[in-house]
Amino acid sequence: MCLLFATSFVGTAQDADKNTTSAAYTPHMHLGVLAGYSFINNNTSLLIFDNLPSCGTFTDGKAKGIMGGITVEYPLLDFIDVSARVLYSHRPASLTSRFDCGLTAYDNDTKQYVPFIREHVFTANLRYIAVDAGFRIMPFTALDMDIPLYVRVSGDVGDPVVGNTYTQTEEVLQPSSALFPDGTKKHEVGNGSLSEAGTTYGVSGAIGYDIPFTRKISLAVEGGYRKGLNSVVKNQDWKLDAMYVAVNLRYALVEDIPPPPPVPPPPPVKPEPPPVIAKAPEPLVIESFNTNPLEVQETVVTETYPLLPYIFFDSTSSILRERYTPQTTPATFSESQLDKQTLTIYYNMLNIIGARMLRNPNARITITGATDGRELSAIAARKKLSDERAKAVADYLIKTWNVGPERITTTSTDQPQLYSNPMYTEGLEENRRVEITSTDPTILAPVVHSRFMEYAPIQNKQVFSVKALRPERTKAWDATIIRLGRPLAQLSGDSVLPKTIPFALDSTIMINLGKEIAEKDKLDGKLSVLQNDGSTVTAQTTFPIIKTLNKFEISRLSLIVFDFDRSDITGVNKTMMEKFAQESVTPESHVTITGSTDKLGEMEHNKTLSQSRADAAKQLLLEQKSTAIIDEAKGIGASQLKYDNNLPEGRYYCRTVTIMVKTPLKK
Repeated sequence: MCLLFATSFVGTAQDADKNTTSAAYTPHMHLGVLAGYSFINNNTSLLIFDNLPSCGTFTDGKAKGIMGGITVEYPLLDFIDVSARVLYSHRPASLTSRFDCGLTAYDNDTKQYVPFIREHVFTANLRYIAVDAGFRIMPFTALDMDIPLYVRVSGDVGDPVVGNTYTQTEEVLQPSSALFPDGTKKHEVGNGSLSEAGTTYGVSGAIGYDIPFTRKISLAVEGGYRKGLNSVVKNQDWKLDAMYVAVNLRYALVEDIPPPPPVPPPPPVKPEPPPVIAKAPEPLVIESFNTNPLEVQETVVTETYPLLPYIFFDSTSSILRERYTPQTTPATFSESQLDKQTLTIYYNMLNIIGARMLRNPNARITITGATDGRELSAIAARKKLSDERAKAVADYLIKTWNVGPERITTTSTDQPQLYSNPMYTEGLEENRRVEITSTDPTILAPVVHSRFMEYAPIQNKQVFSVKALRPERTKAWDATIIRLGRPLAQLSGDSVLPKTIPFALDSTIMINLGKEIAEKDKLDGKLSVLQNDGSTVTAQTTFPIIKTLNKFEISRLSLIVFDFDRSDITGVNKTMMEKFAQESVTPESHVTITGSTDKLGEMEHNKTLSQSRADAAKQLLLEQKSTAIIDEAKGIGASQLKYDNNLPEGRYYCRTVTIMVKTPLKK
């Protein structure tokens, strides 16, 4: 039945894959594990009592044992393997014999002397470590027949190193009423180690059948007979033969063989070159797209934003630039709701002035228009242009904010009183302006945002790592940082997809993020890659925002206006500094003063000019608060431009001294 089942199994496996050679026939080295069961026949003339041949010998006995171990098979020929096994073999023995040794005993039942018959039982427990070596022959394979039947012949040598104990008992059988001198009917006459047990030798023959599961794994079912060649013990006759059945799980050390190439088709009657079919290139694959958490520091900030009281115009134009007239109404405008950015506040200056004049009905302003002194050749034409510029500003306040015309005085001049150097094209641009002054200091007072939360990144870049297959397929790529579906920052390129994409964490990103950052928050990253064939591959990732609170509260003030190439502090700036020092500088505060310039002029001159501005601010601060702790007052020239120096307002806001006060945050 086993052979029929195995044949059926092999046939099914071969039908499933006729291009795969069965593991049973693979002429390769095999490793395996073997387990089996033995039926043991002991042939012996072992003396019942040593040195007493007249007391008889033990007769033959049968027993059952187990076996197991590891196997190795190495191909010698296509159908012959050298086969070796290292086995644990349990070979027990149970020998029985009945003798009277010529003795008689009185039988109380028959009142006669009868032979004193005793039954002797010898039980041995022999545990061998054996080495078995021989040949495994596959006769049907030699005949090119697909039947995995094999014959194995081998010899073995074993030693009972694991165990060689015995027990011998005797029991009175006749007369039934007789007892041993110790008062027992059955007792033990010996036990311990079989010191005479030694190395055994044998030969085996077996027949087996391989059941393949895969090309590498098979199960061999085997039955065989072992013939012992020498005595189990020395100096006496005791041979052990056994029949056994075993299973051997085998693993072939063989590499996978690709299927044979298909049979080429017959040549056509009229050979024609086959059409060239271009192989579609393999697509780009994004294996990973990720980044580290965004770490930001949360700081309590009070910032004073001084107003630059200038409105700049294009050459020969009196039309207000669109950036000075952001859409708003008196009902919806709120100074406190403006973005905490210097230029955003500056571009809302006319709205700020209009709102303040409505709150202060007695306040008046003067608007002075000016030209660069060159943009029109005729003085009268420039006078008219200056008047029109002043009127354009006045009309905005009158029409948008309903400021009474009687509260606005317009005047004009050919050049500003404090003009920029006309040797520079930028100087001419800065002189095409309107200047606003007021008798009421609240109209042009700085915009103050008090104790708001400012977020600054711990690292200056958020770097995304990209791992992709075939990045050379890139035509263009686009990466975006997203919060709640709204883009915060974007980078793109028309080159090969890079391995890293670094986003600079500038103030714009942090301000936009700071407006809505939650206690526990996260951002999304999205990568889109356009391939050369026009298809798109995308990847997304999500990363958390980790917030820490700064232990210091920050107060900042930037002085405006330092005019072109000037370091003197005006009366308006002195008033601002006095108020700032009283409100922000405490005995625990530490002050840093930084002077800067625009990009115009020679580098060393700008460095000296910015230092002069910083020193002037330091002197004034100490006059107002002599106990102030000033850690540093330095000029940095134009080395760190915060604003666009292609714009006149950007250059003016770079001509400043920034005073930063750090005060320990109270619990």
